[in-house]
Amino acid sequence: MSNKKRSTYVLVQMALLSLTLPGLTHAQADSSLEQWRTKEYKRQPGLDMINAAKAYSLGFTGKGVTVGYLDSGIEAKHPEFAGAIAGGFDFNTDTPYANGQGIDADPPAGHGSHVAGIIGARRDGKGMHGVAFNSQLFAVAYDAREDDDDDMLGNDPYEPDPREQAAAFDRVASRGWNYLAQFKLPIINSSLGVNGCNDASSPPPCNVLDYGSPEGVLDWQPLAIEAFHNSVDAGSLMVFATGNESQDHPDLLAGSPYWFPELKDNWLAVTALGEDGSLASYANKCGVAAEWCLAAPGGDDNPGINSVQSSGGYVAFSGTSMASPHVAGGAALVKEAFPYFTAYHLQQTLLTTATDLGDPSVFGWGLMNVGKAVQGPGQFTRLFDVDTLGYHSTFANDISGTGG
Repeated sequence: MSNKKRSTYVLVQMALLSLTLPGLTHAQADSSLEQWRTKEYKRQPGLDMINAAKAYSLGFTGKGVTVGYLDSGIEAKHPEFAGAIAGGFDFNTDTPYANGQGIDADPPAGHGSHVAGIIGARRDGKGMHGVAFNSQLFAVAYDAREDDDDDMLGNDPYEPDPREQAAAFDRVASRGWNYLAQFKLPIINSSLGVNGCNDASSPPPCNVLDYGSPEGVLDWQPLAIEAFHNSVDAGSLMVFATGNESQDHPDLLAGSPYWFPELKDNWLAVTALGEDGSLASYANKCGVAAEWCLAAPGGDDNPGINSVQSSGGYVAFSGTSMASPHVAGGAALVKEAFPYFTAYHLQQTLLTTATDLGDPSVFGWGLMNVGKAVQGPGQFTRLFDVDTLGYHSTFANDISGTGG
C-alpha cells in the first residue's frame, strides 16, 4: 500500500580542516556498517539513502535529544513508541500526552504516527525503525474537530471558503507552534502545508511567491508568522515539507524566510526524492528556498516510505511529509554529536554535508548525508561561531569556505 501524504489542511489533505574544540570527546569506535543494516533497517529504505548506518556506527542514535512535531497526534500504544514519548499536548481533547497515552486524530492510517515513526520509532527488532531511534518525541496534535469554529475545513466542508479555511489553519496551527515554543525544543518538524492550489475563480496563494509581499503573507497567516518568530526566539530548528503540488517553489511554511529573512537561520525546507534518487513527481522544488533547502527520501507512490500505522502494524506513504521527518531525525543525530550546537549550527551542518544532486533550485544543497553530518560541517559559509559549553568534540570533515 502506498499513498501520497502531506497535510495541506487549508484545501487538501497535503577546505581541508580538522578542528578540535574544547569540552566531550567522541571516542566511539566506527563499528561495522553492516551490523547496523539489519532487516529492520532495510524495511525503511530511506535510512540507507541518507547514510544512517554510518552515523550509527559512530555511536549516534539520537539519545538525549527531544524532537517536537505538530501533526495529527501519535498512537502512543503502538510498540514502536514504547518509552519514546517525552510529552506533548492534544488540542482535540485539551489533555497532555504521556508515555502510553495519546491517540492519533487521523485514523486509520495516522499521518502523525507515520511521521513520528520516521523520526523516532524504536530499534526493537520488529517492523522498521526511525532515523533517531533513541530520541524522544514531543507530540502536539492540532485541533482537528469538525464541530467547532476552529475547524480546519471551515464551517461548510461542502462549499469551503478559502479565507475561512486559511483563518482556521492560522488559528489552529499557530496554537500548536506557540505551545511547542514554550519548551525550547532543539528541533521541531511540521509536515503541514497552507497552500491553496486549486482551480477556483479566485484561488488563494499556491506557493510562497504567490503572496506577493510580507504584507500579503500577513493578510493570510498573521498568527502563524507570529508563532514562527516565537519559535525562533525559543531557539528551535524548524523543519518543514515543501509541499506536494509539483510547484517550482515551496509553500508558505517552508518558504517563509523568503519574505521574513530573520527566520532563515532557524529554517530547513525539505523536498522529496523517490527511491531512485530523482525528484518525486509530486514534490515542490526548493526554488526561492534553495539557501535553506535539502532533499530527503519521500517515496514516489510505489514504493513509499514504510513507517508506523496508527491502527497497528505498518504502512507505506509517499510525500514531502515523509521527507521532512528524515531531516528532523537527522538533526537529532547531529545534536547528539554536538550538544552545544544552536539551530543555525544544526542547519548549516546538515546543509553543507549534503550530497550534491545538481540544480539548487530543484534540490537545494542536495540529499541529506547524516553519516557525514555527525562529523561536523562541510563548509563555513560565514562566521561559524560556537560556544562549546565545556564539551570536547572534533570536526572530522574537510571544511571549505571563508567563514570560521
